[in-house]
Amino acid sequence: MNHHLPPHKQLLDDHLVSKTSQVPNAGLGLFYEPELMRRDTPTCTAATTNDNNNDNNDDNKDDNKDDDNDDQIIPKGTPICIYTGHVHTYASVKRLKDRGYLMAILEGIFVDPGPVHRIKARYINDPLNEDVVNCMYEPHRLCAIVVAKRGIRPGEELFASYGDGYWAQQPEDGTILQPKGPLSGLKHPTPAG
Repeated sequence: MNHHLPPHKQLLDDHLVSKTSQVPNAGLGLFYEPELMRRDTPTCTAATTNDNNNDNNDDNKDDNKDDDNDDQIIPKGTPICIYTGHVHTYASVKRLKDRGYLMAILEGIFVDPGPVHRIKARYINDPLNEDVVNCMYEPHRLCAIVVAKRGIRPGEELFASYGDGYWAQQPEDGTILQPKGPLSGLKHPTPAG
């Protein structure tokens, strides 16, 4: 069942980089960094067509810096990457030692990108603050598509809500990330039950 994993490159993977998350104690996070793509791909947007003339005219470079960033915003509703991995059923989930990355996709179907480090969506953290969430998961047959909930600017970390079901199964509470940085001491309330 697990020999049909998707190819390495998916959607905007060339623009996504894992590095230390803004969420305290979360480890790595996933960041949108289109400038890395610019070095490899000379023309990506209509705004770069004037650069194709190669006149070595650098006079307007600084004037267009903000425009370039606006052209690189991921628009709301754009598919960004794919959350997928090894496919599991209820029976095989019981044998897993680490379920930290496990996601229920459809009734009785789960995916686990934990052992598949090339799946970039595995690095998206839950900030436990809806004001900071900028992505959401849209379940499909054997994966979930990560979609922008709002415009995402270059340099932003991608955040999605894992849901109360995930947090209810965790041995520790998560840390709430405030829009201007972490607010220590606040914890995600673990649902009673």
